[in-house]
Amino acid sequence: MVSEYSVYAVHQAEKPKWLPGEELAATSFIALTYFLFIEVNVEIHRVFQRRRGIYFWAMQVGSIGCLLDATAMILRYLVPGAERVWILYTLMPTVGWATYTVAQLTVLYSRLHLVCRSPRIQRRVFYMIVTVSPILIIADWVTIWPAWNPDPAVTDKWSAPAAIVERIAQLGFSIVEVTINAIYVVCLVRLLKLKSNVRQRRVMLDLLYVNGVAVTFDILNIILV
Repeated sequence: MVSEYSVYAVHQAEKPKWLPGEELAATSFIALTYFLFIEVNVEIHRVFQRRRGIYFWAMQVGSIGCLLDATAMILRYLVPGAERVWILYTLMPTVGWATYTVAQLTVLYSRLHLVCRSPRIQRRVFYMIVTVSPILIIADWVTIWPAWNPDPAVTDKWSAPAAIVERIAQLGFSIVEVTINAIYVVCLVRLLKLKSNVRQRRVMLDLLYVNGVAVTFDILNIILV
């Protein structure tokens, strides 16, 4: 028997029933996370001859964060009687979420110098990441612990604030990410005007398309939050 709580609730105090197909959808996304974790780590160790540097470790740590988050969802929503280990399934996603969101921004920052030669812009991006990340992560940690407490009295009091803070954190990280991706797009467009080599232009166009898609998804995410 699965828990009556739903991952699609606005806040957990509502205690909705699982709707038809929700269990299958949740399980599919979790299975996809596990598959991507394996694929990313295999590719990381295949591609990187020297396993060091910010880029390598950010991808490595970020994939582990995704795995922790997915495992916590299994414990909380798909395992009967998981309330007994609520500290574990609360600790795992808080650490996992903080890890992979910061790692994702770090991956973008670690390669920014390849397209943006301005030290001033690089410093501002760095300051933006190290300023915004702790604020959003600490705020989320403070509210999620009481919100996920199995005690109904505590949960009812903190669920709505936790849901609001979670959306603010998601919005904040999305704005930071779209800002960095927008810098990539602007710098790549400028570099395309200077490069005449066909191979270099093809690589830059591919990067431009990828970052353009990333910006589009980030904007959609900001709209939907």
